[in-house]
Amino acid sequence: MRVRQRWLWMLSAVVCFVVIGFKANAQIYVGSYWVGGGTYWQNNPPCYTPQEAAALLFGGTPTEYAISIDPNTITYTGWEDGYGDTVHLKFDWAGSGGNGLEAPGTPVPENYKLQTGTGYNNPGGFGTAFSAYVADNDAAYATSHSQKSINYVWRIAPVPEPGDFAFLLAAGTPGLALLLKRRFLRIQKV
Repeated sequence: MRVRQRWLWMLSAVVCFVVIGFKANAQIYVGSYWVGGGTYWQNNPPCYTPQEAAALLFGGTPTEYAISIDPNTITYTGWEDGYGDTVHLKFDWAGSGGNGLEAPGTPVPENYKLQTGTGYNNPGGFGTAFSAYVADNDAAYATSHSQKSINYVWRIAPVPEPGDFAFLLAAGTPGLALLLKRRFLRIQKV
């Protein structure tokens, strides 16, 4: 009988830990940042993925964040500036003497960056670096008009589901009952 009680106790403990391991994730909007708001490109800052830039600005680790180019939904993509390359930016030309046309840009995956040297400005050259947080092309174009290359940030937080607590209570009750019964029997024998 004792072996059976021990196995039942261990089984209920294992089931509780396995169930607790599977959690839902809540996406909590924490803010946004402008790609051109980073360190000036000639100071050779490190290149950042959109997630790394979020961790730099809001704390934590990059994997705690989901990035979007849309303020209403998570797209898992972001804007980045490139050394001599604006393909991953969104801006309009009105402030630079242009005709007001918007350059739509192509967003990158939230975990993408390119750094071929020691930083954004080294080795230099067209397309040798892409970063989600650097004052380069986007900062230059935005000096006289609106900032368009905005990355929106959500923190991904594990949330226990209500079913977890009910299951924990249901699975833990037999083990607790066995433990209490065993202690009660010891007290009566003395």
